[in-house]
Amino acid sequence: MAKQNKKLAQVFHYELYGKRQAKYDFLNDNSLNSIGWGELENREPKYLFVKKDWNIVEKYNQGFVINELFTKGATGIKTQRDDANIFFSDIDRYNMYNDIIEHSEDDLKIKYSFKDVRDWKVSYAKDDLQKNKVLIKSLLYRPFDIRHTNYTGKTKGVMGYPRKDIMKHLVNDNFSFVTTRLNRGLSAGYCFISNTVLDLHLLDSAADSLQVFPLYLYPDQKTDGIFTEKDTSASSVPNRKPNLNLEIVEQIAKKI
Repeated sequence: MAKQNKKLAQVFHYELYGKRQAKYDFLNDNSLNSIGWGELENREPKYLFVKKDWNIVEKYNQGFVINELFTKGATGIKTQRDDANIFFSDIDRYNMYNDIIEHSEDDLKIKYSFKDVRDWKVSYAKDDLQKNKVLIKSLLYRPFDIRHTNYTGKTKGVMGYPRKDIMKHLVNDNFSFVTTRLNRGLSAGYCFISNTVLDLHLLDSAADSLQVFPLYLYPDQKTDGIFTEKDTSASSVPNRKPNLNLEIVEQIAKKI
């Protein structure tokens, strides 16, 4: 049968909170006709299936999102295998570095129970550490928890996704604003400040991965492969520029 009515359907909504048994009891005691449904307003473009205070939403949308304020950002480092990359001591870090270089792939798989996956393989790690210099030996793993690591900056090397395009700006004197992309109550918080490279799950141990926004961007330098090692002497620090949308900064300044 061809659809003739071009009007949008009516959508009704009811929220039921509580433990499972309380919900079962409520459903047993009620029917579709007795539940106090509320009709939802059809609003483009998302047609949400929950109630919203649209006055608040309109005010909220007058603001700006974080990736509009910062011109560049990326997710944190995704090692793909923490047990090959994250260590409590520098001795453990060095021992892993040395073992990966010196031992065969089969020996490493036996000793450490390493298994190859799509984005991390023992062969990738060996090739990376044999050919590239370790440029960073520490990272922020969890809030106030600095761990040791072998960071070369190579994608699909000893790390799966080191995010070198953003992390290279944190080698020199810098800070980054860190915020979760999604928060479902699984994270330690919504935002953080860091002055070093950091792990994807800095603020959580589940799936609320985060975005990293450096405060400053450093110009590309002639390097030995990825980027230069940290040197904080006044003569060594190149000219840097704010990683900020200056139009938004100007709007903020006018309202201070």
